[in-house]
Amino acid sequence: MEIKLIPTHKYRTTVVFFDDDKTFLEFVESHINLDKYNFRFVTNYDEFIEIFNTSESIKKTIPSILVKIDDELRDSEQHEAFDFDFSKFAEIHALPNKDQEISLAFIDNDLGNLNGIQICTELKTDTKKILLTGTSDFKGALMAMSEKHIANYVPKVEAPDNLSNNEDLVVRLNRIIEHFTDEYFREKDYYKNKLLVDGEFKRLLKHIVDKYNITEYSMFGKDSLLLIDNFKNKKILKCWIKSDFEQYYIDHYDDLDQDKNNLLTEVKELFRFPINSLLVESMRYEHLYYCIY
Repeated sequence: MEIKLIPTHKYRTTVVFFDDDKTFLEFVESHINLDKYNFRFVTNYDEFIEIFNTSESIKKTIPSILVKIDDELRDSEQHEAFDFDFSKFAEIHALPNKDQEISLAFIDNDLGNLNGIQICTELKTDTKKILLTGTSDFKGALMAMSEKHIANYVPKVEAPDNLSNNEDLVVRLNRIIEHFTDEYFREKDYYKNKLLVDGEFKRLLKHIVDKYNITEYSMFGKDSLLLIDNFKNKKILKCWIKSDFEQYYIDHYDDLDQDKNNLLTEVKELFRFPINSLLVESMRYEHLYYCIY
């Protein structure tokens, strides 16, 4: 199985909870982490469909990062040939209403006269759908998962008056939101390189996203990400794997140029980044060296 850890790009999207139980929605809203995403808590079908249709319209305006290239570059099986266009990220960052795009929808299975599994089955979308189930709905939820009508399900219990009685549910909801929004973006357009499939880089990126309140990011080259915080300030995260530092030294060493070699030695021994003719101090995270500027 191909490893895909980190989405090529990600931005703030909307996560919807659709449930006719207002007590449950109030409990969720007061206890889950609301910082990274827009959350909508809806209790009726018409409102849910309205924001869903708005989301689907917005998706049509978002450019694809993958662009078709010359037909003569197709492989022997005549598969479509594509390339990766980094310039499209600027267009995506500039879109004003992309935060209304629904990446994840939690839908209760028991909605009175409506059935959550049926709603999930009828919604033709790339939005990740998570079924909220009661104790008697597991068989139907498992069948809906196997038929790919839902991405997962969450057993729901009555919302307690205090968090300590139902902490496991809150933890699970937060984990599912993180996991499936990442999965949503991984399935949009995916570009694979050494950093994006590196588990340590995934943990480093999460640390940086939390520390700097990053709401958007995208690839900015093979070893860099553009980071945008909630005030629209921009930073560049540049990251190298230690072995790449060493290879950089080997590839650029010149027996006839001592000044250049002294600079390379400084890069190699002190792990500084050469950026725009300057040497920038790096920080270390496991086997990674990185800087933010």
